[in-house]
Amino acid sequence: MSVKVGWTWIGDVPDIMVYEPEKFQFPEITNPNYNKRGVTECPSYRQYFNNLYVLRSPIQFTLHARAGEVGIFENENVIKPQLYPQAFIYHDPNEMFDLEKPIFQVRLDYLFAADEDCTIEMIPPFMHKTDWPGQMTPGSFNIHKWIRNISWGFVWEDLSKPLIIKEGDPLAYVKFTTPKSDNVKLVEMEFTDDLKNRCKNTGQVSAWTRGVFKFMDKSLRRRPKKLIVEKK
Repeated sequence: MSVKVGWTWIGDVPDIMVYEPEKFQFPEITNPNYNKRGVTECPSYRQYFNNLYVLRSPIQFTLHARAGEVGIFENENVIKPQLYPQAFIYHDPNEMFDLEKPIFQVRLDYLFAADEDCTIEMIPPFMHKTDWPGQMTPGSFNIHKWIRNISWGFVWEDLSKPLIIKEGDPLAYVKFTTPKSDNVKLVEMEFTDDLKNRCKNTGQVSAWTRGVFKFMDKSLRRRPKKLIVEKK
């Protein structure tokens, strides 16, 4: 059995620049004497990567950080300065748990949704080589109950180094998990009025109050039974 998960891009970056979520590819076997008893054939290994997808950056940018501040302090970016607010979210110092580890977000505005019980995990791209001066912030939520876009958060750890991202660089993995460990069928979906309405409602909750988890069951009751309309 497979569970259908829909995805669409709802960000300001033009969708023709956006990379489709890419199914994770297992490492290529180059050993001619490989006996298939290695890690790539381990059932638990394959199960972990089964419903894993790669999200790539649609833009190129270089960011620098100082204590309590992240910003574009050098002209090393492709996008125009007036577009920075549409690409990045900057956090006030009072939102940072450590001023020596400033936080910011990239508006990686993919929207994922499922019409059945399904959880999304957003995790660092640990199978790809990165030279980042900090760590991506992971997270997870139920994309059946809670309909909202994702974002790419980053915690700076080495203020002496810039964060350099090229177009097409892997930014994160997303992993989908269901109660029965079903296979996931990922499809591109239309951004319908129903989806827009649910996104508007869930997206505004955190601006009005804390503790969004207590609203998830109410959100589930108010959503239409079917939200995914495949894009033709």
